[in-house]
Amino acid sequence: PSAARGKRPTPTSLQPREARWLSTRAEARVDRVLVRAGETVGPDDIIVQLSNPEVERAADAAALEVAAARAEYAAARLELESQRLDRRSSLAEARATAESARLQSVAEERAFATGAVSELQSQRSKILANQLGERAAIEEQRRAALDAAVGAQLEGRMARLRQQERALEERRLAADSLKVRAGMAGVVQSVPVQEGQQLQ
Repeated sequence: PSAARGKRPTPTSLQPREARWLSTRAEARVDRVLVRAGETVGPDDIIVQLSNPEVERAADAAALEVAAARAEYAAARLELESQRLDRRSSLAEARATAESARLQSVAEERAFATGAVSELQSQRSKILANQLGERAAIEEQRRAALDAAVGAQLEGRMARLRQQERALEERRLAADSLKVRAGMAGVVQSVPVQEGQQLQ
């Protein structure tokens, strides 16, 4: 007898294969609800448009700071490169002057050996050649120091620029989160917010 009895149907409901809760990164007010429950959406579709003037202003300010920092970095690089070129020019001039004095000293030493110039003149040429050689060596040290300083300054400015770019990216993500997107294709189950509602 029990085998003859039919089974009673059990009530069922369809459940989504994958559910995803949507959220925002910042406190905001609901401006517009663009999609309602039951509508089909794609991953980039905006479900709700939120607003938070403070978040938007912070993103704009961060973008301006990064633009200014990039311009300052470029200007500093040009200025420092100009200083570096000036120092290299001074070094080249000092080397040329020192080499000329060295050649003059060698010539006058030979001339002294034949009696064509005085010993005093020959000694003066040697002293001048030595002084100019030392000056060229000092210019070389200055150039090396400037190169190191320029590198350190540019690295410091670049580090600050990178930090500001990271801050901008965070502000942009916060501003972009005011556009609550579906994030995946599917059917919207519910949109439990209303226009004008303040979200925490």
